[in-house]
Amino acid sequence: IAAFGGFTDTSGGAVNLNDSQALLLEGAIDVSGSLTIDTTGQIINAGAVIDAGTLSGSSDGGADFSTASNLIGIFGGFTDTSGSPVSVADNQALGLAGTIDVTGTLSLNATGAITGAGAIIEAGALNGASAGGADFSNASNQIGSFGGFIDTSGAAVTLVDNQALGQRPGDVDRAGET
Repeated sequence: IAAFGGFTDTSGGAVNLNDSQALLLEGAIDVSGSLTIDTTGQIINAGAVIDAGTLSGSSDGGADFSTASNLIGIFGGFTDTSGSPVSVADNQALGLAGTIDVTGTLSLNATGAITGAGAIIEAGALNGASAGGADFSNASNQIGSFGGFIDTSGAAVTLVDNQALGQRPGDVDRAGET
């Protein structure tokens, strides 16, 4: 499958897409239940707006879910070990679940809080933004570096890491605090 979009499933069930090449996401993708995208190639965003209860899957070459108007309830159970970036944007609070294994940079951007205490994040780097705080407090996290993160509301950003953590000085901001 070269492209996926213009798809609606409001049954609350699971939608699973397995692909053996790069996948272009386009148009509206509305899945009230869980959306799982597994591809052996890159997931490329061409303006797709994803409205899903849960988004999970895997890619090889990075994944771009960065449309600002996405409405993703939970992101997790996602793997990309190619060293390429994985970006998620959400126009609401974002929950994290399962193991998120991204050897490149994981970018998480939400207009609400990011709650990820139950998720295990394994990432080369973690950055992004929230409004209402961010909780990355799972003791099993393995994050190479953390920075370029802002919480625009001034709420707490909590990070626990189970390995040496690099941070770029002055690169974590809580609404004006560095």
